[in-house]
Amino acid sequence: MAVVVSGTSPIRALSHLGRLEILAALFQEVVVPAAVVAELEQPRAVALQRGLQPIGVLGTLLRAKERGLLREISPLLDRPQKELGFFISKKLRDDTLKQAGEAE
Repeated sequence: MAVVVSGTSPIRALSHLGRLEILAALFQEVVVPAAVVAELEQPRAVALQRGLQPIGVLGTLLRAKERGLLREISPLLDRPQKELGFFISKKLRDDTLKQAGEAE
């Protein structure tokens, strides 16, 4: 299992969905640097500068489905957007559902 450095979005969204256990199932360790928590820097840019591959909320849900932790991700995609104000473009949503084998 990989080590992941997370921004606040995946943790916030998975907590809201009641699915924080996905992080423990997918990753050996989750590290959230103080700069990310304070959101003083752009988490994705910082991760890339350090040679890490950020996956975000949708990537985490997709990976959880690939590993059999979720049956489907489509019901989970709308909640962070509606309830937490997350922005997910239609193209990104459609691409994610296609990768998950849930495209309409």
